[in-house]
Amino acid sequence: MGSGHFPQEGQRKAAYFKNIKLFDSKANVYDPSGLVRLVTNPKCFKVSELMHAKQDGYMFYYGGPAGCVG
Repeated sequence: MGSGHFPQEGQRKAAYFKNIKLFDSKANVYDPSGLVRLVTNPKCFKVSELMHAKQDGYMFYYGGPAGCVG
């Protein structure tokens, strides 16, 4: 899953999620503060810090090279 590029390659290269919102069981909407990053194979895949951009809301970049077996 992703683009085959690491997060630090940024926009136009790395895959990303943007405009992230969290919903509870009553459909209340929350900003995603306090999330914990979990990467099961850090030699192959990385996840950026959660960031907030005025136009894109909360977002993060993720990914790594295809075929990596770490």
